[in-house]
Amino acid sequence: MKKGIIIFSVMCMCMYSPVTVFAESISSEVITQETAQISLRAEQVKWYYRNHDGVKQKRLWSVTYGYWKTKWINC
Repeated sequence: MKKGIIIFSVMCMCMYSPVTVFAESISSEVITQETAQISLRAEQVKWYYRNHDGVKQKRLWSVTYGYWKTKWINC
C-alpha cells in the first residue's frame, strides 16, 4: 500500500510539474541567406517639363507605377 501511494504521488508530481522548452537559435548563415534574397528598390521617377502660356511648368511621373505623382507646378 505504501508503494502504491508513493508511486501515485510521484506520478502526480511529474504530471503537474512545469516543463521548460528551449527555442533553437538561428545561425547567422540562415539570416544571411534570407536577407540576400531581399532587395529593396527605390521608386523611379522622372520630371516632365512644358511651356504653358509662356510659363515653364514641371510634373513628376512615376516610372515604376505608371502614374502622375504631382499636378503641373510652375517653375
